[in-house]
Amino acid sequence: MKKFKSLIAGSMVGIMMLSVVGCANFKVIDDEDVFLDALEASVGIDEDECSTYKDSSTNGDDTEYEIYAYDSGCNYIYIRFEDDEDAMDYFEDFYDDFEDAKEDKDIEGSYRCGITKTSGYILVNGESKSDDFFDDKIYGGFFVKDNVFIAAYTLSDKKSKIEDIQAFLKELGYPKP
Repeated sequence: MKKFKSLIAGSMVGIMMLSVVGCANFKVIDDEDVFLDALEASVGIDEDECSTYKDSSTNGDDTEYEIYAYDSGCNYIYIRFEDDEDAMDYFEDFYDDFEDAKEDKDIEGSYRCGITKTSGYILVNGESKSDDFFDDKIYGGFFVKDNVFIAAYTLSDKKSKIEDIQAFLKELGYPKP
């Protein structure tokens, strides 16, 4: 009986390790300057080229800081909400639309996604034919951790745009699709 319990316990540990390996790992970027520095270092977007908002709101939820940058087909978004739950709610809207598109078989290409109580991610490289998620080619990532939502994506399949998104995500230390 002891051998059986040991075998079961060992199997459970192995399963848990495999499930953790499959998750995307990224850190919370709770300082907007880290995001801005990554934009400048990776794709040459200066803070002056960004739209920034302090103490504002998004979807009716209070935010501490918002940054929106667009550069020849690439979109970069940073939103630091005042409340963790608001950030998760904002991300869950993307996640639900993405899950609906997957269920309707409106996503072609490769993707990974996951969600927990305090974080989530969507990584996609392909084409979406969804009216709710995106209706275009798409490459990029959507992330939430604690009270911060970050998105970096392009609706282009041009190599240079994909490389810009990859460089930015690498600069942040975030996974790429």
